[in-house]
Amino acid sequence: MSGNEASAAPFSMKRWKESMNDLVIRQDDLDKLILDYLVVEGYADVARTFASEAKGCGEIIDPTLDARSAIREAIEQGRIEEAMDRINDYDPAIIDASPLVVFKLQQLRLIGMIRDGRGDEAISFAQTHMATHGKANPELLPAMEETIALLAFPSLDDCPLKGILSGAFREEVASLVNSIILRTQYRESESKLEYLMKVLVWGQTELSKRASFPKIENLTTGELVDPSDQRRGTESEDTEMQAQADLTRSFAHWV
Repeated sequence: MSGNEASAAPFSMKRWKESMNDLVIRQDDLDKLILDYLVVEGYADVARTFASEAKGCGEIIDPTLDARSAIREAIEQGRIEEAMDRINDYDPAIIDASPLVVFKLQQLRLIGMIRDGRGDEAISFAQTHMATHGKANPELLPAMEETIALLAFPSLDDCPLKGILSGAFREEVASLVNSIILRTQYRESESKLEYLMKVLVWGQTELSKRASFPKIENLTTGELVDPSDQRRGTESEDTEMQAQADLTRSFAHWV
């Protein structure tokens, strides 16, 4: 045990849950957190439905919501050219000022060509539209090379590069585009719920230095794990990035 860790007896699951049950959290506060997440992330239809059914949420006033929602939907459904047209219609400066956004969208277009078996077109597209981004931003080269590597596999079903082929990758790109649109409007691009998830991860990490207690190890399920059953090792598995990824996956199934 390090000098920073206390030798106090671990909190039992029973004691921990009793303490949690003593906390009073109002339902309308939870509803507002959820609605804030849906609006910030650009889920327009779900946000309006939720607001109409939840008490105390009030009317949604966000002039960017419908545009962001349409862009998100186009990206998540693989309609990348439509998404880029919508971004340009909304604000051409976003494309001009965000090389990472352009690269990620072009990467999704390239993946679509490879999925459709258009190998020669994919190579030409990468050389014409993506190579310049790689030269200007060397940190993007590995992602481009990984995408081109998809051409080496006869079947993408057996491809080990599942990450960039998944729907989760499109959701990641959609969230990136959404956050940049918000920032161009000088708006907060992180929802209150995301912030609280990060605080949870940080708080558990700090408290672990001083005591043993039931933790939430899987942020998707929110299930408490008894101290005797917890993973051993560092807390690096539950980083802020993991918190955001888990939160996005959780809501993606719901919306």
